[in-house]
Amino acid sequence: MRKSFSLSINLVLVIIIILLLGSTFASGNNPGSSTDPVVTASYVEKRISELSASVDERLANLNTETNNSQLSFEVIQVNKDQIINLEENSLFILRAGTATAIAGVGGGLSDLTTGYDIQTGGNIDLNHLLLTPKSDGRGVLMTYDGWVMISGGYSIQ
Repeated sequence: MRKSFSLSINLVLVIIIILLLGSTFASGNNPGSSTDPVVTASYVEKRISELSASVDERLANLNTETNNSQLSFEVIQVNKDQIINLEENSLFILRAGTATAIAGVGGGLSDLTTGYDIQTGGNIDLNHLLLTPKSDGRGVLMTYDGWVMISGGYSIQ
């Protein structure tokens, strides 16, 4: 009885293997066929070399573009009661003095240091990086003489 049980299990395993092999060949994914070609190591190395060169070229172009578009800040001395009108995408840092925000139609100044939106009359903290997302009247009112750093478009009244 033990031999017949073992023979039955072996027979079932052989049938399963035959079915799996038959389904593999029937699916058309035969190694070396037109749907699944066999390639040489030299071909693969050549393609990797071409792709590597392409990636290196793109990285070099990206580094050149990044270096050409570096941010630069202008340091400006401003007096009490002067208004600094900031244009779209301008960055602003209050280095000395005191100032309050002037909001525009679409909102206030984005304080990137704290993540808050500073509305009209809100105090601007020293050394915080502010972003003006739109040119819609946003700016800064100096309430005491000071120094600011600006990157981007602006005008002073």
